[in-house]
Order: sequence, then structure tokens, then C-alpha cells
Amino acid sequence: MLGGIGTGELILIITVLVVLFGKKKTTEIAQDIGEATKDFRRMGKDYEEAAKELQKPLPDRPLESKEEKETGQELDHEMITSAKSKPGGGETSA
Repeated sequence: MLGGIGTGELILIITVLVVLFGKKKTTEIAQDIGEATKDFRRMGKDYEEAAKELQKPLPDRPLESKEEKETGQELDHEMITSAKSKPGGGETSA
């Protein structure tokens, strides 16, 4: 049933909890466990949705302003210069 716990063992565990903590406290514990489980599942779904969102490709859009074009050209130049200054010239052979 639950991780190798059968029905008989589960009934025994619940009975022991009721004897130790009383009916009211056992009910509160069960509700807290249920809420924690629900929150855990919700966080798992949120994580999966965020991971899927991050995997989506960014939309290609043309550079609009002169500043964007200049910044893009500067970054391209910096990346090329940086790659060439690394050992091996930053070039890969096919």
C-alpha cells in the first residue's frame, strides 16, 4: 500500500496514534499531514511549470534602436576577442 506498509500495519499504526494522542490530536495530525502533502504536490507542479517555461526558446526579434544595435555589435566584438585570446585561438576544427 504505502511504501511496503500493508492495510493491517496501517490500521495498527492509526490505533497506536489514537491511543497515544487521543482522537482530537490524531485528527489534527492527519489534517496537517494532508495539507503538507497537498502543498508539496503543488510545489512540484509549480516547479515543473517553471522548468517547462525555461525550456521554451526566446522569441527572435530584430534589434530596434541604434543603442541596441551598437551594444550588440560591441558584445559580438568582445566575445570574438575573448575567444581568440584563449589558448587554441578559440577555434574548433571540424
